[in-house]
Amino acid sequence: MAGTGRADPAVVAGAYATGLYTVEWTAPLPAAQKVAATRPWATPAATAKLAHGENYQPGRTDPRVAAGQRDTVERLDIEPGDPEPNGVTYVITVHLTTTTAAGQTTGQAVLVLHLSRTDGQWLVDDTRLLT
Repeated sequence: MAGTGRADPAVVAGAYATGLYTVEWTAPLPAAQKVAATRPWATPAATAKLAHGENYQPGRTDPRVAAGQRDTVERLDIEPGDPEPNGVTYVITVHLTTTTAAGQTTGQAVLVLHLSRTDGQWLVDDTRLLT
């Protein structure tokens, strides 16, 4: 499934962003959820960077865990960024719904993804969160 979609960089960028922002905070190891969901769309270096991110290693006292938080991607706005000599860049606005025991809220995050082409496939090789 993932292999066929790697020919289109916009599909790869969208799949990566969706995997990055969809998380069940009360499930064990939110970081492992994100790594598993994004790994098919990323280089090993990008996957390693994500695996070591502190924001995705909450303890039991983390407010997201205490609230039973679940984040779901509702929509992605994917825009091409500046031309890159060794790949392609996308600016992605991620529209999220956050569900907790107290109800639902909506929000946005803006992410810049750089993709490179290796062996005929596009993969995310760098990420930067803008908001």
